[in-house]
Amino acid sequence: MRLYCLPYAGGSAERIYAGWRGRLPGPTRGRVEIVPVELPGRGSRMSESPVPLADALVAGVVRQILPWRETPFALFGHSLGAMLAMEVARVLQHRHGVPAAALFVSGAGAPGPAASGPGASGSADWLLPDAEFRARLRGLAGTPPAVLENDDLMAMFMPVLRADFAAAAQLCRRGGRPVSAPITVLGGDNDSEVPVSRLAGWETYSTADTAVRVLAGGHFFIDESPEQVIAEVVRRLRDVEAVEAARSLPHSDRGAGRPVR
Repeated sequence: MRLYCLPYAGGSAERIYAGWRGRLPGPTRGRVEIVPVELPGRGSRMSESPVPLADALVAGVVRQILPWRETPFALFGHSLGAMLAMEVARVLQHRHGVPAAALFVSGAGAPGPAASGPGASGSADWLLPDAEFRARLRGLAGTPPAVLENDDLMAMFMPVLRADFAAAAQLCRRGGRPVSAPITVLGGDNDSEVPVSRLAGWETYSTADTAVRVLAGGHFFIDESPEQVIAEVVRRLRDVEAVEAARSLPHSDRGAGRPVR
């Protein structure tokens, strides 16, 4: 199983998910490959221009996954990454016939015409003057104060953040066909950006089951306590693995009371 991990706005997937493999339980570590999906304009793709168009971002991620289409995979994304993961899963399944085994959406309310969130509050955040945009970022509490106060660093990262907020606004207002993958929704109990009440709406985007898990923390609980996030991911992947193993048994062996490993 490959777990493709997508970043939040302005974040580097390579940095956010760098320690995930080491935190996986031993047996899971041998069966799940953590694959950070870096977006243009950051990390190893720093030399590339950031992409403000959602469809172009989605197409880029899909191109990275398709060569591995024969390998079972799941998608994980936080905030912008959650909405991006949903659209990537939809495109892979409905255009290419490659369904994900599981989908994890973290720190994001369900998409749709009335959706709100980073980059999609209805106020076109990405077009704010620099001072107001910095204040918006400070309110999200995901950018270190030392970075926000450094003009040189902000000059480097502002185009990436503005592009990501623009793409998030496009993605979070979309509806669309559901996917067959079970969805696990992760939210923070102290996330003022995405209240817990907005998490249940994700159930309309899966024809399988949707599980909502509320974890301790604010909007960036994924950075505050990655262990609790990884525990939920591992739990769901084990469930998916058990279901797939049961399906692969001969019909006469199903329900025979033997454990599935």
